[in-house]
Amino acid sequence: MYKIGFGKMASLSFLIVVALAGCHNPKQLPEEKPGELPVFDLEAVAEETVPSAFMWNDITGKATFIPLSSDEKTLLSGSLGIAFMDNEYIVIVDYKTGSFYRYGADGKVQRCFKYEGNGPGEYVYISYLYVDPGHAFMDVYDAGNRKRIRYDWEGNLLEERELVDIVAPVFATERYMVSCGMPETEYQYFIADSAMNVYRKDIRMGEGYDEIKRSAVQILTSTCQNKDMFIFSRPMSDTVYRITDKALEPLFILKKGKYDIKYEELGRFMTQEMKTMKCLMWTRISSLPEYYLIDYKQGEHRHSEIWSKEEHTIVARVREKNGLPFRLSSGKEITLPTEKLCIKGKTVIVPVPAEELEGEINGVTADDNPVLLVLELR
Repeated sequence: MYKIGFGKMASLSFLIVVALAGCHNPKQLPEEKPGELPVFDLEAVAEETVPSAFMWNDITGKATFIPLSSDEKTLLSGSLGIAFMDNEYIVIVDYKTGSFYRYGADGKVQRCFKYEGNGPGEYVYISYLYVDPGHAFMDVYDAGNRKRIRYDWEGNLLEERELVDIVAPVFATERYMVSCGMPETEYQYFIADSAMNVYRKDIRMGEGYDEIKRSAVQILTSTCQNKDMFIFSRPMSDTVYRITDKALEPLFILKKGKYDIKYEELGRFMTQEMKTMKCLMWTRISSLPEYYLIDYKQGEHRHSEIWSKEEHTIVARVREKNGLPFRLSSGKEITLPTEKLCIKGKTVIVPVPAEELEGEINGVTADDNPVLLVLELR
């Protein structure tokens, strides 16, 4: 059985995580000693020729397609999030329409939920949707109205609570959640229990950062596609961290060197000059069983890289695709965008536009809802 829960933040300030840990000198951030952690030297290979033959098929043991049922009342947009999936149910958020849907494991729609508004039990935007693994409730976090709305499995209102010390989570489990503050707040990560009681504040900005610099750091802090762990990398730092319910844990060193932004450039980054800067940006670092998947943009170019956890070396790099390819049984190759991946343990789930699978899967036409591709990794 595999279960996945995740959400989407309401705005850029809530989307991107700030991670400059407890220091007062903005130019001298505390680092783990490289010898104590695995080192992945991105700077050394950034301009080298690297093989590009890697495909998801190379590490997949089983691939399953689940077409999502379509009719005039349940047509999905392209702005989707897989909030939950197990052997019985699939819950999907359509952020464009403000709706969320409950499907059976066969892809047949069971219920559609939509409660937009400003009244009791209503939301302006689904910033994050958490689904109880026991199928007892679903929590909608509305960062705009600063409230959490809890519905039962059939969509009936159970309770509504104000978000006091946190904004919408960026990560949540049955035990704890991670939320980030606005650029003006001193602490950027708030760890709370399932009742939204904050019990730890992990990350503190240096005193030399104004709101413009803090906003730049937010944008440059990496995101993660894992739904069973919360990991991140910050600018002007090579350490990649994981936040758990117990502690802030360093995982490995990602040497960015000259490709990392400098403190003096943070102000420039928040202007139109951002388009001409060569520093790494829009970075995603995700963990697979034997690899790290690292995506980033540098200038106008996009890179998706696979790094071996055991060897600490780059295995493959795909440019300008925004993700790695997957080969269908017919031999046709499609790109699975990294930003759409839902990764939990050895399971990877991604929605694939129906037009890419027309003629590949019986009964699927270009106008249908997306098809879920479920990869069980070896």
